[in-house]
Parts: sequence; structure tokens; C-alpha cells
Amino acid sequence: MNVIKLWGGLGNQLFQFIFGEYIKLKTGKEIFYEVGWFKSQTDLDLYDYKYFELSKLNFNLPITDSVFFENLRNKVSISRKSFLLRSMVFDYQNFFLPVSENLFNRYPQTINLFPRKYFVGYWQNNKYLNSLNYDFIDFIRCKSEHKNIETKPLAQMILNSNSVSLQVRRGDLLNVGRVICDKKYYKRAIDFLNNKVGDIELFIFSDDIEWCKRNISIQENQFFIEPNISNRFADIYLMSLCKHNIIVNSTFGWWGAALNNNPTKITISPKIWDHPLNLKEMIKV
Repeated sequence: MNVIKLWGGLGNQLFQFIFGEYIKLKTGKEIFYEVGWFKSQTDLDLYDYKYFELSKLNFNLPITDSVFFENLRNKVSISRKSFLLRSMVFDYQNFFLPVSENLFNRYPQTINLFPRKYFVGYWQNNKYLNSLNYDFIDFIRCKSEHKNIETKPLAQMILNSNSVSLQVRRGDLLNVGRVICDKKYYKRAIDFLNNKVGDIELFIFSDDIEWCKRNISIQENQFFIEPNISNRFADIYLMSLCKHNIIVNSTFGWWGAALNNNPTKITISPKIWDHPLNLKEMIKV
């Protein structure tokens, strides 16, 4: 039995789901998903709180209810190792081997010795997406409950203009010390597209749109999109309708660009982003 931990925001959940599909394809066995992490969040701002977004996409995921994962989650680091050792020795039939991305990549033969595995990671790699035996991009775009977005006034405005999405991510990045793209990056990206495709209309998406309104004034034709807290996929879908995309070091904007089916689209990404998702076909500035 193979179990995938779902955690993080929508962009991460999509990659974790794809990894589950990859494992199912490789092993021929059903995959289960564990979602307890979403119940364990405390003291978070509304915009930082992460919801189990895949349930809104009607993927019909098989969810496991094994208490093993709850017990593991409630242990601190030292007692977690003790819990795993005791479980493996005295309760092997209910034991799951936690498999990190590093363990999965370095010791694939060893982990296959264990009948029950618990995959814990982000799994942010395009190779899992490319390995699927179906077009996941087409699959997710064709979700019927999201097609009506294209009839909305904002979507029509995007579709009928030389539109460019710009994602500004702040939120939890401010707390973990990761690189946050600055206004100089946005200016370089916008200047590139204005020179390359003519005058653009800029649609700004962010988890901190009020900050954007106060701090981003790059060109006249720019519009601030209020985040859709109840349906975050709606914002990804709107980004995908733009002619071109400017992304940052975030899977949320990456998916907006990936779902964009404009055959002449240009995706701008930050050159400082050293990551497998910063694909070679993206323009790095």
C-alpha cells in the first residue's frame, strides 16, 4: 500500500497528486492520500492558511484513515524516531516507511522492500508530469465546473486583450526567509514583454494584493485581481487565460503558465530561481 502525504498550497497539492499518479503507473497499485496536515495548522493568517484544495476539483481521491499517520504527526522529532522503530518491530502490519524525496531518489531498491510506504515531499519535478500516460494539462483544463469562468467579465477582459499575468507571492515566504522577487524583477519582465509583443495589459495576482496596490505601479494598464479564497484554482485558471505569464519562485503561478494553451505564449521567470521547474523554455530575467 502506497500513501502520499498531501500538504501545502494548491500548487504543491497538484504536484503531489501527479507524483501519486506516477507511482500508481509504475507499480500498478492503487494510491491512497493522507490529508491530516490540513487539520494541524494553527495561528495562521487567512491568506497563509492552506486548504485541501484538491477536494474541490472532484479528483475523487481515495483517502486513508489509518491512525498511524496521526500518531506520527503528533510526535516531536526525537520521539518520532522512537515511534517508527517501535512500530516497525512490534506493529509491522500497520507500519509505513516514511519516504522522503532524497530517500526515494537514492535508495529505490531498498524502499521497495517495504510493503507499505508513506511518501512525504513536494515532488516538484516536471518529469513526473511528463511520464503520465494521459494529458494532465488537458484533464485539469476540462474540469466542467471551471469552464464558466471564461464567461465572466474579468475573464473576457483577459481574453480580449494583450494580457499578461503577474504573480506576486509574499505571505509565508516572508516567514521562512526564502528569496522574494523584487520590483526590479517585475520591471525587467514587463519591459521585455512590452518590447517583444507590443503594449500589454497587466493582471496582477497575489496572496497580498493590498501590498501590491500600495507598492506596484509599473504601467498604466494594470489591474489588481482580488484573490479568490474560496476557490484558489479560479485564480490559476484566470492566469492561464492570459496571453503570456510572468511567474515567480512559486508553484501557484507556475501552474497558471503551464495551463496556458496559447501556442505563442511567453513565460518569464526569475533567473535566480535554481529549480527543476524553471524550465529551459522559460525566459529568465
